[in-house]
Amino acid sequence: MDAYQGMHACPIAKSQTLFITFLLLLVLLPVTASEPPVQLAGVYHAGIDLRDYWVSEKLDGVRAYWDGQQLISRNGNPYPAPKWFTRPLPKTPLDGELWIGRNRFEELSSIVRTESPNDADWGKVRYMVFDLPQSPLLFSQRL
Repeated sequence: MDAYQGMHACPIAKSQTLFITFLLLLVLLPVTASEPPVQLAGVYHAGIDLRDYWVSEKLDGVRAYWDGQQLISRNGNPYPAPKWFTRPLPKTPLDGELWIGRNRFEELSSIVRTESPNDADWGKVRYMVFDLPQSPLLFSQRL
């Protein structure tokens, strides 16, 4: 009997091997986040009549989807927003951007991606809502 067979003959060694394998799978397998149903902008091309479209200012913020319980990125990753920040939000899904001002994207990105939210930093952040994604109304009626 070689060392491998001897190790697996022992029930304790076998359970340890299974446990270590399980831990490795948890660490090595990517966690797939559920992406929220957000609309993304398209590219303008000649021949499009802009009078047929709604146009808004592009904020230099971070896309955030409110699912009624938490703010999540368009890739499905949760933002660790403080409870006081999300408490006033409705149970209805919202689509918008987290924003603190022009030319401050790097600062904002650092604030909203920090694991432990800092209340003073989050106090600068605003949630700029631009859609009610589950509304049965047409977009022009939702405005």
